[in-house]
Amino acid sequence: MLKTEKRIISIILLMALMLAACVVPAFAGVPGKKLKRYENYVFIGDSIAAGFGLESEDENPMEGGSMLTVDEHIAEGSYAQLVSKAIYAESVFKLAHAGWTADNVLSIVDPTYESTGMMQQDTDSDEVTALRETSIKAISEADMITVNLGNNDCTMMVMQNLRSQFQSDDEFDITEARGILGTMDQTILQYEANYDRLIGRIRELNPDCDIYVLGMYDLFGSMEPKNLTQHVLEELNLKLCDELKSYYTEESEHKDDITYVDILETETFAYHEYGEAEYYTDFMLQVHPSAEGHKYIAQQILAAIPQDVMHDLI
Repeated sequence: MLKTEKRIISIILLMALMLAACVVPAFAGVPGKKLKRYENYVFIGDSIAAGFGLESEDENPMEGGSMLTVDEHIAEGSYAQLVSKAIYAESVFKLAHAGWTADNVLSIVDPTYESTGMMQQDTDSDEVTALRETSIKAISEADMITVNLGNNDCTMMVMQNLRSQFQSDDEFDITEARGILGTMDQTILQYEANYDRLIGRIRELNPDCDIYVLGMYDLFGSMEPKNLTQHVLEELNLKLCDELKSYYTEESEHKDDITYVDILETETFAYHEYGEAEYYTDFMLQVHPSAEGHKYIAQQILAAIPQDVMHDLI
Protein backbone atom coordinates (compact mmCIF):
# COMPACT_ATOMS: atom_id res chain seq x y z
CA MET A 1 0.00 0.00 0.00
CA LEU A 2 2.84 2.40 0.93
CA LYS A 3 4.64 1.72 -2.34
CA THR A 4 1.46 2.46 -4.29
CA GLU A 5 1.02 5.82 -2.51
CA LYS A 6 4.65 6.75 -3.22
CA ARG A 7 4.16 5.85 -6.86
CA ILE A 8 1.03 8.02 -7.11
CA ILE A 9 2.83 10.97 -5.48
CA SER A 10 5.76 10.56 -7.89
CA ILE A 11 3.41 10.57 -10.87
CA ILE A 12 1.66 13.73 -9.60
CA LEU A 13 5.01 15.52 -9.12
CA LEU A 14 6.15 14.49 -12.58
CA MET A 15 2.93 15.78 -14.13
CA ALA A 16 3.32 19.07 -12.24
CA LEU A 17 6.85 19.52 -13.59
CA MET A 18 5.72 18.73 -17.12
CA LEU A 19 2.87 21.23 -16.82
CA ALA A 20 5.24 23.92 -15.56
CA ALA A 21 7.55 23.27 -18.52
CA CYS A 22 4.63 23.90 -20.86
CA VAL A 23 3.34 27.01 -19.07
CA VAL A 24 6.60 28.99 -18.77
CA PRO A 25 7.34 29.22 -22.52
CA ALA A 26 3.73 30.22 -23.20
CA PHE A 27 3.97 33.04 -20.62
CA ALA A 28 7.28 34.23 -22.01
CA GLY A 29 5.55 35.74 -25.03
CA VAL A 30 7.54 36.67 -28.14
CA PRO A 31 10.88 34.77 -28.29
CA GLY A 32 13.78 37.05 -27.36
CA LYS A 33 11.52 39.84 -26.11
CA LYS A 34 11.74 40.49 -22.40
CA LEU A 35 8.57 41.34 -20.54
CA LYS A 36 8.91 44.48 -18.46
CA ARG A 37 7.06 46.53 -15.94
CA TYR A 38 6.90 50.31 -15.51
CA GLU A 39 8.42 50.81 -12.08
CA ASN A 40 9.78 54.34 -12.60
CA TYR A 41 7.48 56.93 -14.18
CA VAL A 42 8.46 60.48 -15.22
CA PHE A 43 5.88 62.97 -16.47
CA ILE A 44 6.97 66.07 -18.36
CA GLY A 45 4.67 68.95 -19.18
CA ASP A 46 3.02 72.26 -18.43
CA SER A 47 -0.02 73.23 -16.32
CA ILE A 48 -2.07 70.43 -17.91
CA ALA A 49 0.34 67.78 -16.63
CA ALA A 50 0.60 69.64 -13.33
CA GLY A 51 -3.19 69.36 -12.89
CA PHE A 52 -4.03 73.05 -12.82
CA GLY A 53 -7.51 73.73 -11.41
CA LEU A 54 -8.14 70.27 -9.95
CA GLU A 55 -7.44 71.17 -6.33
CA SER A 56 -8.36 74.84 -6.43
CA GLU A 57 -10.19 76.61 -9.23
CA ASP A 58 -9.00 79.95 -7.82
CA GLU A 59 -5.29 79.31 -8.25
CA ASN A 60 -3.21 81.29 -10.71
CA PRO A 61 -1.41 78.92 -13.08
CA MET A 62 1.48 81.34 -13.42
CA GLU A 63 2.16 81.60 -9.69
CA GLY A 64 4.48 79.28 -7.82
CA GLY A 65 7.96 80.81 -7.80
CA SER A 66 10.60 80.48 -10.47
CA MET A 67 9.63 79.03 -13.82
CA LEU A 68 12.66 76.77 -13.54
CA THR A 69 11.81 75.08 -10.25
CA VAL A 70 9.33 72.29 -9.53
CA ASP A 71 7.46 71.30 -6.39
CA GLU A 72 7.08 67.57 -5.78
CA HIS A 73 3.33 67.66 -5.18
CA ILE A 74 1.25 65.63 -7.65
CA ALA A 75 -2.28 66.99 -7.99
CA GLU A 76 -5.05 64.71 -6.78
CA GLY A 77 -7.01 63.36 -9.73
CA SER A 78 -4.47 64.46 -12.34
CA TYR A 79 -3.75 62.07 -15.18
CA ALA A 80 -0.20 61.63 -13.88
CA GLN A 81 -1.50 60.45 -10.52
CA LEU A 82 -4.09 58.16 -12.11
CA VAL A 83 -1.56 56.59 -14.46
CA SER A 84 1.05 56.08 -11.74
CA LYS A 85 -1.52 54.27 -9.60
CA ALA A 86 -2.75 52.13 -12.49
CA ILE A 87 0.74 50.89 -13.37
CA TYR A 88 1.75 50.53 -9.69
CA ALA A 89 4.78 52.75 -10.23
CA GLU A 90 7.30 52.54 -7.41
CA SER A 91 8.66 56.03 -8.12
CA VAL A 92 7.05 59.03 -9.84
CA PHE A 93 9.05 62.10 -10.87
CA LYS A 94 7.33 65.36 -11.73
CA LEU A 95 8.96 67.58 -14.33
CA ALA A 96 5.97 69.82 -14.96
CA HIS A 97 5.12 73.45 -14.22
CA ALA A 98 2.42 75.89 -15.28
CA GLY A 99 3.51 77.98 -18.22
CA TRP A 100 6.27 75.64 -19.28
CA THR A 101 7.36 75.17 -22.86
CA ALA A 102 9.81 72.76 -24.46
CA ASP A 103 12.30 75.61 -24.10
CA ASN A 104 11.99 75.45 -20.30
CA VAL A 105 12.40 71.69 -20.14
CA LEU A 106 15.42 71.76 -22.44
CA SER A 107 17.00 74.46 -20.27
CA ILE A 108 16.83 71.98 -17.41
CA VAL A 109 17.70 68.61 -18.96
CA ASP A 110 20.22 69.72 -21.59
CA PRO A 111 23.17 71.75 -20.22
CA THR A 112 24.34 72.57 -23.78
CA TYR A 113 21.00 74.05 -24.83
CA GLU A 114 20.80 77.79 -25.47
CA SER A 115 17.35 79.19 -24.83
CA THR A 116 15.43 80.47 -27.81
CA GLY A 117 14.32 83.39 -25.67
CA MET A 118 10.74 82.26 -25.00
CA MET A 119 11.33 81.91 -21.24
CA GLN A 120 14.88 83.02 -20.52
CA GLN A 121 15.83 82.59 -16.88
CA ASP A 122 18.94 82.02 -14.81
CA THR A 123 19.70 78.43 -15.73
CA ASP A 124 22.94 78.36 -13.70
CA SER A 125 21.37 79.01 -10.30
CA ASP A 126 21.80 76.49 -7.48
CA GLU A 127 18.07 75.63 -7.69
CA VAL A 128 18.22 74.86 -11.39
CA THR A 129 21.49 72.96 -11.07
CA ALA A 130 19.92 70.75 -8.39
CA LEU A 131 16.78 70.23 -10.50
CA ARG A 132 18.92 69.42 -13.54
CA GLU A 133 20.79 66.71 -11.64
CA THR A 134 17.65 65.07 -10.25
CA SER A 135 15.81 65.35 -13.58
CA ILE A 136 18.61 63.79 -15.59
CA LYS A 137 18.89 60.98 -13.05
CA ALA A 138 15.11 60.37 -13.09
CA ILE A 139 14.94 60.33 -16.89
CA SER A 140 17.92 58.00 -17.17
CA GLU A 141 16.26 55.53 -14.77
CA ALA A 142 12.70 55.83 -16.09
CA ASP A 143 10.76 52.94 -17.58
CA MET A 144 7.92 55.18 -18.78
CA ILE A 145 7.90 58.88 -19.69
CA THR A 146 4.92 60.97 -20.78
CA VAL A 147 5.51 64.27 -22.60
CA ASN A 148 2.72 66.84 -22.73
CA LEU A 149 3.96 70.10 -24.23
CA GLY A 150 3.12 72.39 -27.12
CA ASN A 151 0.16 74.36 -25.83
CA ASN A 152 2.23 77.18 -24.37
CA ASP A 153 4.86 76.95 -27.09
CA CYS A 154 2.36 77.43 -29.89
CA THR A 155 -0.58 79.27 -28.38
CA MET A 156 0.23 81.00 -25.06
CA MET A 157 1.05 84.48 -26.40
CA VAL A 158 -1.66 84.14 -29.05
CA MET A 159 -4.32 83.19 -26.49
CA GLN A 160 -3.29 86.01 -24.18
CA ASN A 161 -3.61 88.49 -27.07
CA LEU A 162 -7.00 87.08 -27.99
CA ARG A 163 -8.18 87.27 -24.39
CA SER A 164 -7.11 90.92 -24.16
CA GLN A 165 -8.87 91.77 -27.39
CA PHE A 166 -12.08 89.98 -26.42
CA GLN A 167 -12.09 91.79 -23.08
CA SER A 168 -11.37 95.28 -24.38
CA ASP A 169 -12.99 95.39 -27.82
CA ASP A 170 -16.71 94.68 -28.24
CA GLU A 171 -16.30 94.98 -32.01
CA PHE A 172 -13.46 92.42 -32.19
CA ASP A 173 -14.17 90.45 -35.37
CA ILE A 174 -13.11 87.33 -37.23
CA THR A 175 -10.59 89.12 -39.44
CA GLU A 176 -8.70 90.40 -36.41
CA ALA A 177 -8.86 86.96 -34.76
CA ARG A 178 -7.44 85.32 -37.87
CA GLY A 179 -4.65 87.90 -37.96
CA ILE A 180 -3.61 87.14 -34.38
CA LEU A 181 -3.81 83.38 -34.92
CA GLY A 182 -1.69 83.74 -38.04
CA THR A 183 1.27 84.64 -35.82
CA MET A 184 1.36 81.01 -34.60
CA ASP A 185 3.20 79.76 -37.67
CA GLN A 186 6.64 80.78 -36.47
CA THR A 187 6.07 79.55 -32.91
CA ILE A 188 4.98 76.15 -34.24
CA LEU A 189 8.20 75.78 -36.24
CA GLN A 190 10.27 76.70 -33.20
CA TYR A 191 8.36 74.27 -31.02
CA GLU A 192 8.84 71.42 -33.47
CA ALA A 193 12.60 72.01 -33.46
CA ASN A 194 12.66 72.10 -29.65
CA TYR A 195 10.46 69.01 -29.44
CA ASP A 196 12.85 67.01 -31.61
CA ARG A 197 15.78 68.12 -29.51
CA LEU A 198 13.97 67.16 -26.31
CA ILE A 199 13.03 63.67 -27.50
CA GLY A 200 16.59 63.23 -28.74
CA ARG A 201 17.94 64.24 -25.35
CA ILE A 202 15.63 61.80 -23.57
CA ARG A 203 16.80 59.02 -25.89
CA GLU A 204 20.41 60.01 -25.25
CA LEU A 205 19.86 59.69 -21.50
CA ASN A 206 17.71 56.57 -21.73
CA PRO A 207 17.67 54.50 -24.93
CA ASP A 208 15.29 51.90 -23.48
CA CYS A 209 12.42 53.77 -21.82
CA ASP A 210 8.99 53.99 -23.45
CA ILE A 211 8.03 57.55 -24.37
CA TYR A 212 4.37 58.51 -24.73
CA VAL A 213 3.73 61.88 -26.40
CA LEU A 214 0.33 63.41 -25.78
CA GLY A 215 -1.35 65.33 -28.58
CA MET A 216 -3.34 68.55 -28.30
CA TYR A 217 -7.04 68.77 -27.47
CA ASP A 218 -9.99 70.93 -28.48
CA LEU A 219 -9.67 73.98 -26.22
CA PHE A 220 -13.16 75.18 -27.12
CA GLY A 221 -15.02 71.88 -27.23
CA SER A 222 -16.86 72.56 -23.95
CA MET A 223 -17.95 76.04 -25.02
CA GLU A 224 -21.66 76.17 -25.85
CA PRO A 225 -23.14 78.09 -27.50
CA LYS A 226 -20.37 79.57 -29.66
CA ASN A 227 -20.54 82.79 -31.61
CA LEU A 228 -19.04 83.00 -35.10
CA THR A 229 -15.64 84.20 -33.92
CA GLN A 230 -15.37 81.37 -31.41
CA HIS A 231 -16.23 78.84 -34.11
CA VAL A 232 -13.31 80.21 -36.12
CA LEU A 233 -11.03 79.94 -33.11
CA GLU A 234 -12.04 76.32 -32.56
CA GLU A 235 -11.52 75.54 -36.23
CA LEU A 236 -8.00 76.95 -36.17
CA ASN A 237 -7.21 75.22 -32.88
CA LEU A 238 -8.29 71.87 -34.34
CA LYS A 239 -6.02 72.50 -37.33
CA LEU A 240 -3.15 72.96 -34.88
CA CYS A 241 -4.10 69.66 -33.22
CA ASP A 242 -3.93 67.93 -36.60
CA GLU A 243 -0.67 69.60 -37.55
CA LEU A 244 1.15 68.53 -34.39
CA LYS A 245 -0.26 65.01 -34.60
CA SER A 246 1.06 64.79 -38.14
CA TYR A 247 4.43 66.09 -37.03
CA TYR A 248 4.74 63.71 -34.07
CA THR A 249 3.71 60.63 -36.03
CA GLU A 250 4.91 61.28 -39.60
CA GLU A 251 7.42 64.12 -39.94
CA SER A 252 9.54 64.21 -36.80
CA GLU A 253 12.96 62.57 -36.92
CA HIS A 254 11.92 60.81 -33.70
CA LYS A 255 8.56 59.50 -34.92
CA ASP A 256 9.71 55.92 -34.32
CA ASP A 257 10.98 56.71 -30.82
CA ILE A 258 7.59 57.55 -29.33
CA THR A 259 4.04 56.29 -28.92
CA TYR A 260 1.48 58.93 -29.80
CA VAL A 261 -1.51 59.37 -27.47
CA ASP A 262 -4.62 61.02 -28.92
CA ILE A 263 -6.40 63.20 -26.33
CA LEU A 264 -8.41 65.34 -28.75
CA GLU A 265 -11.74 64.88 -26.95
CA THR A 266 -10.51 65.93 -23.51
CA GLU A 267 -13.24 67.64 -21.49
CA THR A 268 -12.35 71.06 -20.08
CA PHE A 269 -13.87 73.05 -17.24
CA ALA A 270 -17.27 74.50 -18.13
CA TYR A 271 -17.18 77.82 -19.95
CA HIS A 272 -19.11 80.81 -18.67
CA GLU A 273 -21.38 82.48 -21.16
CA TYR A 274 -19.56 84.75 -23.55
CA GLY A 275 -19.74 88.35 -22.35
CA GLU A 276 -20.02 87.54 -18.65
CA ALA A 277 -17.25 88.86 -16.42
CA GLU A 278 -16.33 85.32 -15.38
CA TYR A 279 -15.77 84.36 -19.02
CA TYR A 280 -12.70 86.60 -19.00
CA THR A 281 -11.53 86.18 -15.40
CA ASP A 282 -11.77 82.37 -15.60
CA PHE A 283 -10.54 82.05 -19.17
CA MET A 284 -7.30 80.28 -18.16
CA LEU A 285 -9.24 77.74 -16.09
CA GLN A 286 -11.78 77.07 -18.83
CA VAL A 287 -9.16 75.87 -21.32
CA HIS A 288 -7.76 73.27 -18.88
CA PRO A 289 -8.94 69.68 -18.43
CA SER A 290 -11.57 69.05 -15.78
CA ALA A 291 -11.45 66.03 -13.46
CA GLU A 292 -13.28 64.03 -16.13
CA GLY A 293 -10.84 65.33 -18.69
CA HIS A 294 -7.91 64.00 -16.67
CA LYS A 295 -9.61 60.61 -16.34
CA TYR A 296 -10.01 60.50 -20.10
CA ILE A 297 -6.35 61.41 -20.67
CA ALA A 298 -5.26 58.69 -18.23
CA GLN A 299 -7.45 56.14 -20.02
CA GLN A 300 -5.95 57.13 -23.37
CA ILE A 301 -2.42 56.72 -22.04
CA LEU A 302 -3.17 53.34 -20.49
CA ALA A 303 -4.84 52.17 -23.69
CA ALA A 304 -1.64 53.00 -25.59
CA ILE A 305 0.56 50.81 -23.38
CA PRO A 306 1.56 47.61 -25.22
CA GLN A 307 0.07 44.35 -24.00
CA ASP A 308 3.52 42.90 -23.38
CA VAL A 309 4.13 45.35 -20.55
CA MET A 310 3.45 43.71 -17.20
CA HIS A 311 1.02 45.96 -15.37
CA ASP A 312 -2.36 45.75 -13.70
CA LEU A 313 -4.97 48.28 -14.80
CA ILE A 314 -7.46 49.49 -12.23
